[in-house]
Amino acid sequence: MIKGVLLDFDGTIANTGELILSSFAYAVRTCLGREAKREEMLATFGLVIHDAFFMFTQDEEKITEMRDVYRETHNKNHDRMIKIYPGVKEAFESWKKQGIKIGVVTSKKSPMVTHGLEILGLREYVDAIVAADHVTNGKPDPEPMLMGLKMLGLKPEECVVIGDSPFDIMSGRRAGMKAYAVSYTDLDKTRFGGEGEPTAWIDSLEDL
Repeated sequence: MIKGVLLDFDGTIANTGELILSSFAYAVRTCLGREAKREEMLATFGLVIHDAFFMFTQDEEKITEMRDVYRETHNKNHDRMIKIYPGVKEAFESWKKQGIKIGVVTSKKSPMVTHGLEILGLREYVDAIVAADHVTNGKPDPEPMLMGLKMLGLKPEECVVIGDSPFDIMSGRRAGMKAYAVSYTDLDKTRFGGEGEPTAWIDSLEDL
């Protein structure tokens, strides 16, 4: 019996794709002096910001600079550009009525994800938040999902994962859970292979 759901935030609950891409491109342009291709940036979706920028440069000083530039422009435009996906709030309301626990497992920092949930009117439904600053190893490592399970007080077989990235799926599967991918992901579905292969695709959170 399913007693809990662990969800990614960006791209699953919140439509923040263009916000992330524009902020990422600005950081690469400003700090590395080149234009980042959309496909390059999409390939980093789901990773913590350090690991995402590491795919562009291995210079730690540059990564720190890029991270600061990214966060500045991201935070400045966040409230204006963030939107909720159709069916999300309805799913959250339905799950809470059924007694299903809800956790958010994200590669964002905790203050920003909490702020985002509040803007979208979802904070009251969420029982646990696992953010990038709560773990040593981010997705695709199982640590974030295992922490989410612990916070909800559930076993892997009692909980499922929903995400929009192969890294979400891999993290959930490595933690022993079934992992579902949303069909409205910005990523090419051919990337969801091997350990990133979802249990199933869903068109809306309500479909679960």
